[in-house]
This record gives sequence, structure tokens and C-alpha cells, in this order.
Amino acid sequence: MLTRDTMYQLGLFVLLLVVAGCAQKKKNVTSEAKPSVDIQEVLALHSEIPDVLLGFYVDNVIVDKVNPFAVEVVYKAKKKTNMTQETLKKSYLSDMELLGWQLVGEFAADDTQLLFQRPGNRLFCMVLIEGCSLIRVTLLPKQ
Repeated sequence: MLTRDTMYQLGLFVLLLVVAGCAQKKKNVTSEAKPSVDIQEVLALHSEIPDVLLGFYVDNVIVDKVNPFAVEVVYKAKKKTNMTQETLKKSYLSDMELLGWQLVGEFAADDTQLLFQRPGNRLFCMVLIEGCSLIRVTLLPKQ
């Protein structure tokens, strides 16, 4: 049979485990929230990236380790969409024109590959729809 002191010590031990577990969970949430700040910083550094498409949000940004100007932006749909590659291409072209880029070449297959130019700069862009809710845009600038 457990004494009153033993029950008290056991209760205190369980309470400490719960508090430690909550503290660890809080650390994980903080470390997961940090990349969103990095995403915003990367997007701010790349003026060649158009604004987010209506109905989508930026899920991830991947910066190439060898060429920090090469970037892949992953957009996720807020809800299931039936966007076609052609619709996405037209939307992306109009956004790029608003940013001062002129289309000088394109190739379409499973993905759409676009080559843009503006004075002193060129930009290779690959746009790909994956499923009903994911868009990958890879940008390779050349200055």
C-alpha cells in the first residue's frame, strides 16, 4: 500500500512530466513557425516572382544551395481546383508582363517552360501542376 508521501511524490512526478511534455511541444511549434518567416524573406528578395494566384497560398520555397538565385515556389490550393496547365500559363504570363518581363520563348509538355527577358536580365521559368491542389514554379534567373 502506498503512503501519503509516496502518492504526493508520484503525483508531483507526473505533473512534472506533463509540464515538460507541454514545454517540448511549444518548442516544436515555434521551430515549425520559423520557416514561414524565411519564406517571406526569400519572396521579398525575388522581385521576379509574381504574387500568389487567387485561391492558392505559398506552401514552401526551396532555394538552390549552389545558385541562391534559383528558387522553387510550391503553391497549394485552399480548396480543390480544376486549373489546367493552359489556364495557369495564361495567368502566369499576364502576371510576369505586369512585372516588366517579356516572353521570348516557350515549350509545353507535361509542364510549361517559359523564357522571359527584360533589359539586362533573363529568366527561365518552369510551371507544373501536380494533382488538383499543387503548383510548382521553378525560377532560374540569368543576369
